[in-house]
Amino acid sequence: MDHVVLLHLDHGNGHSLSTCTYLNKLTLKDYIGRPRKEWTDKDWLKEAHIMVHSPWIDDEEREYWRDKIKELTSKIYPL
Repeated sequence: MDHVVLLHLDHGNGHSLSTCTYLNKLTLKDYIGRPRKEWTDKDWLKEAHIMVHSPWIDDEEREYWRDKIKELTSKIYPL
C-alpha cells in the first residue's frame, strides 16, 4: 500500500510549498540530513516529484523535472 505524505517545505523567505505525494515517506532528516551528493536515484526521484509542482520555477525548469522523473523512473523501475 502506498503512503500519502504531506510535505511542507519552508523556504525561510515567507514562501512555503506544501504538496501531497504517494511516494515512500520522506522525512526532514532525509531531505536535509544528507548532502545531495550522497542522494540515491530514489532520493532524486522524490525530489523531482516535489520540484515539478513548485510554484517558484519557470516552464523550462518544470520540463527539466518532468524529464528527470521519466529518466529516473525508467532507470529504477525498468520494464
